[in-house]
Amino acid sequence: MRPMVSRVGGGACGTRDRRLTGLVRSTAVAMLIATASLMASTASAVTYTWTQNPSPTWSGTYAWSTGTNWLGSTVPTSVNDTRIEIFTAGTLFPSTSGTLTSNVDLGTSGTFTLNRLLWTGTATGATGTGSTFLLTGNALNLAG
Repeated sequence: MRPMVSRVGGGACGTRDRRLTGLVRSTAVAMLIATASLMASTASAVTYTWTQNPSPTWSGTYAWSTGTNWLGSTVPTSVNDTRIEIFTAGTLFPSTSGTLTSNVDLGTSGTFTLNRLLWTGTATGATGTGSTFLLTGNALNLAG
């Protein structure tokens, strides 16, 4: 197999080699751009974890716009790649009965856009009691 090189001289063969070299360069640049774009969209996804657990009372209304309701006190942003996790796998719902209201008071024009809403908390397994987690407020737009 001949290496692709540009020839200074004319002729049909030199012209074809220049075209192939240009095509290879164009393809390589297009692949680099596509890879960079894919990496940028994957790298920008952010997970926000709701951690408000007013145990032992398990009651009250808590706004999404309040930093202390989130892990790291970071309020989520309304964008296509936002991931919301309600509690974590290690969080236990309290054994007392009551209702905790999570108010979605963020977003644009009454809608909060996100990529994923994941519920991963675990019930305590207490008998005869029940806790309710109520999600209210703005509409959720699941994008992507």
